Amino acid sequence: IRHFTVSDMWRKKREGGVCVFSSYLLWLFWKLTKGAHYVTEWSNFSATAMWDPYDHCWSGIVEWIISPRPGEYYPKLSMFPTIKDTCDDYGHTHPDIFGHPIQISAVVGDQQASLFGHACFNRGDTKVTLGTGGFVVQNTGNTCLGSKNHIYPLIAWKIGNEITYMLEGSVNTLGSLWNG
Repeated sequence: IRHFTVSDMWRKKREGGVCVFSSYLLWLFWKLTKGAHYVTEWSNFSATAMWDPYDHCWSGIVEWIISPRPGEYYPKLSMFPTIKDTCDDYGHTHPDIFGHPIQISAVVGDQQASLFGHACFNRGDTKVTLGTGGFVVQNTGNTCLGSKNHIYPLIAWKIGNEITYMLEGSVNTLGSLWNG
């Protein structure tokens, strides 16, 4: 991120409007719509630590990134995507991709989608995923819980006025440990 803020090459791209902040899910969405929509949802950016799950706004990390320092360019909040509900109107895929436009009605992070897909709708419902990484994810209902044990509080999804939170514990290299 520091390179992005000081590099002359990236400054030119930003000024030309071809450079924005993203996540892998936002990048995929951008590609599916051929750049027509620059939006994401709450769970996706809460997993990056750039969206504060407690205060429901861009986090202190973003404030630090965009704070001006002499001789350095810092991005404006307009370079960050609009945040929408998990289930919302996200537009359509570009017709060139699948032969016709397909409505996009929801966007959600991977572990959040897994929690939802396993019907973990109630506080305390927990699921475990073992694959490339290992994840233990627990629905904490409408309470954003912190942890003293390095388990990260995230937004699971936001539908209407209801926000559902989760705790996520992870081992990112679990699959390679088994293969090692």
